[in-house]
Amino acid sequence: DPFFNVNTPEDVVRLRMILDGTLPDEPPLRAATEIAVVVERRDGATAWIKDSWRPLEVMAEPPPTTAPWVMLRRGEGFEHYLATGIPLVLHRSDLASYRYNLGGLDPRLYVVLRRLDDGDQPVKVALATAAPDEAQAMSESGEDVVDGLAMPEPLRDWVEMFCACHPPDEPMRKRKRDTLERILSSFTLHT
Repeated sequence: DPFFNVNTPEDVVRLRMILDGTLPDEPPLRAATEIAVVVERRDGATAWIKDSWRPLEVMAEPPPTTAPWVMLRRGEGFEHYLATGIPLVLHRSDLASYRYNLGGLDPRLYVVLRRLDDGDQPVKVALATAAPDEAQAMSESGEDVVDGLAMPEPLRDWVEMFCACHPPDEPMRKRKRDTLERILSSFTLHT
C-alpha cells in the first residue's frame, strides 16, 4: 500500500519496521519473554490477618540469579522478595486488549499473586499479563491478589512491536443489498 496513515505510536513502530525491513511476512501467533517481580510482605494489621502480600515492581531485565525466590531486604514489619523466571506471553487473540492498554496514559502490566501452602515460599506469581481483561478475569475468584504495575519502557516497546506486526482489523462494513433484493423485500407475498 503506497499510502500509510500514521495516527498512533503503534503506526510509527509499524512504519519503522516496514522501512527497515524487520516487519515479518507472517505476524507471530505468540511471543514470550521472562521478567522478574518484586513482591512485598507486610505484617497483618489485625489479629485475624497474619500478613498481606502485593506486587511492587516489574523488572524487564531481571538480575542474574539461579533461585526463583530470593529475599531482597527486611525492615520493620515488611519483607521484599524477588520472584524470577516469570513468563510474560503475548497472544495474537489478545491484540485488542493490548492495544487498549497501550492506548492509555500509563500502560500497566498486571501481576497475579497466589498463596501457597509452602513455608519457604508463601506466595507465587501465578500470572503476568499485559491484557487488562485477562487480569480482570483472574480477580473474579477473590482468592488471588491482582495488581496493575507500571509497565517498564522496554516491555512497553516489546508489546507495541508485537501489536505493530499485526495489521489493524478492518472496520466492519455493512453490505449493501442488491437492487433485486430491495425490490422483492418491498412486496408482500400472499397465498
